[in-house]
Amino acid sequence: MPNDRPKSAENLRRIWNKKKSEMQFTQVTAAKDLEWTQGAISHYLNNVVPLGPAAVVKFANFLGVDPVEIDPDYVNHLPNVAEHAIRFATNDMSKRLNKKVTIHALPSAFWVDLTDVKLYRYSGDVQSVYADGEYYAKVIESSNPQQQVLLVRLKNQKRADLYHVSVLPPKKKIDKLYDVLRIVYETPKL
Repeated sequence: MPNDRPKSAENLRRIWNKKKSEMQFTQVTAAKDLEWTQGAISHYLNNVVPLGPAAVVKFANFLGVDPVEIDPDYVNHLPNVAEHAIRFATNDMSKRLNKKVTIHALPSAFWVDLTDVKLYRYSGDVQSVYADGEYYAKVIESSNPQQQVLLVRLKNQKRADLYHVSVLPPKKKIDKLYDVLRIVYETPKL
């Protein structure tokens, strides 16, 4: 039965070959630790049997790697994980993006790509946050801020920046205000 995700089998074989000399195991000794037969391991390694989520986790735990290193699609098997649209980049909040990323999300929140964002902190200093399209903020539009860090778009501005609540601009200068629920570093899946 061919594997419908051959990349996961290739990744498993590559990681297995690298780790077997480091960890000094064979298929027979690994089979005892994994509580499988040597034949089952051989079938997974040779792409005879498809790698399901349970097998990916078992191999990942045995080899000491993240399951995503074996199966990049593994994240799709986790609860509350889905592909979500990145609506805006902070350097131009007037243009919608056609970008997707696989991450956890609340239904009432949306994600923004923190492109060239500045962080205004309570000390008054400005610090650039280098994002390179890989940092994302989960935000929710707010008229009554609940978080310590907020994404703020000023009137007559396309861009938005992060502000600590102690240094928010005056309300009359704010066009949109978003509570920042989470900032994550993720590699987007396009």
